[in-house]
Amino acid sequence: MFKSIIIYVFTFLLILSCSQQIRYQKTSYFDLVDKNMAKQKKGDITVELFPLTDNEYKKSFYTQKIEVYDISVLSESGMKEKPFPIQYYNGLTAFKVNIINNTDHIIRMRDARIAFIDPDSDEPIMTLSKSEVLEDPASYFPYYNQLRAYILQWYFKTDPNYLDASLTKAFKRITKKLKFINGFNKEILPGMKSSGIILFPITPEQASEGKISFIDLVSKTDKAGNPIKKVRMDFAIKVIYKYWKYDPNLKKWVKINKSEYEKGNNS
Repeated sequence: MFKSIIIYVFTFLLILSCSQQIRYQKTSYFDLVDKNMAKQKKGDITVELFPLTDNEYKKSFYTQKIEVYDISVLSESGMKEKPFPIQYYNGLTAFKVNIINNTDHIIRMRDARIAFIDPDSDEPIMTLSKSEVLEDPASYFPYYNQLRAYILQWYFKTDPNYLDASLTKAFKRITKKLKFINGFNKEILPGMKSSGIILFPITPEQASEGKISFIDLVSKTDKAGNPIKKVRMDFAIKVIYKYWKYDPNLKKWVKINKSEYEKGNNS
């Protein structure tokens, strides 16, 4: 009888382990329509816009340790810190931005606006700020809830409230590592370059192909420092799709082709 229980538990854990390997995901991104327009210059201000590449997730801080109740752990509590690769941008739209200030004055980003313009909507979508996402990650990151659901499914004895606290800390740790170009106190000194990300609360499925606009960048001031000339730069974008499979041995998502994704996702 005892031997049968051991075999049953081992079989259950084996099935659970194998099931966790079968994880497929489709993600959508915006890319530039014309790569030649990735760099634009007006009034001694240069803006460069680039989609984030797959290499972004190679940075170590995108993998975070989260405490879960692991039934395979032979301990009194069963609690264990396990590393989870967090697809921070999944369900959002993000770009890397470089701004080069060759004017003779300070560019204050609080005076400018960065928006996604959907041709089928009268309402522009503004970038998220670092302070917004730090305040409540669960409200802004779709992947927060995807990962939460996955953990509660496979580590089902994990306390949901405890998990929320652990996930929130993980997303905040990642956010604090990132530089947002649109910070309210962000200033770019004359002759200097600043880099950072912009993050929109939108997926390509939710919007038509449109443009990202940098509006009211101050290109000239009077002697008192008051803006007398502003410039605008627009970047036309399009939708692309990528397909992923989670490799439990490498403990990371790897890119696959569409046919492999469809075969695995439908099996």
